[in-house]
Amino acid sequence: MGTVDFSGRLKMMEDLAKHIPGIERNPVELKPPKLLPKKRAPHHCQAIRVFGARDRPSDKLTQDHFFEKLTVPPDHPIFMSGKSMISEVTQEIGIPLIVYLEAPLAHPLVSPNRSDYVNRMITYLLIKLKSGFANLEHQDGLGTALVARLDHKPLSVGLLTTINAYIMMLMDTRYGNGAESDSRVQNTITPKDFAKFARKFIDDTKKSFDRSWNDVELY
Repeated sequence: MGTVDFSGRLKMMEDLAKHIPGIERNPVELKPPKLLPKKRAPHHCQAIRVFGARDRPSDKLTQDHFFEKLTVPPDHPIFMSGKSMISEVTQEIGIPLIVYLEAPLAHPLVSPNRSDYVNRMITYLLIKLKSGFANLEHQDGLGTALVARLDHKPLSVGLLTTINAYIMMLMDTRYGNGAESDSRVQNTITPKDFAKFARKFIDDTKKSFDRSWNDVELY
């Protein structure tokens, strides 16, 4: 069976969306995330692989079911492909992260396999500051991704999980009150605000789980 070309159907859906009442096409919100310029890293870096739904190992413990710690070389595609995206919200908290999609799904909006490529943590990292939503193309079809720190410091699972929890808090308690209100949320996202949230989250996590979170460095 030959490969199905969804490009015509995708264009049709985009054209229809332009004429649906109540949907505003905001060019600022549709602007893709800033990409990391191609440049070798100064040294090997510790990164985290965040598994998409279909790639999660079924025989692993809870943490290893979602994440894999690995060391990437200076010329890895996360640095040299020109396709790694810089997370806006993590820039605001002073710990900018870069995201590299290893094998995203083509045409996810019309693919029957879209649920196999769900990766909510990566979607959350790619939310837009003005709205609290990721662009449509980053809400499905992402698959497994690599995440690293832009400053090339080691990234731990604990820190990445803490950042994810912070973004979820923003979405649950600060965003969602209308466009004008949402546009002001970004003014509350600061390194100090994150640090206050992170200290409590880490303390609560230490009390709730057996594994140690003493290696979580906030900066």
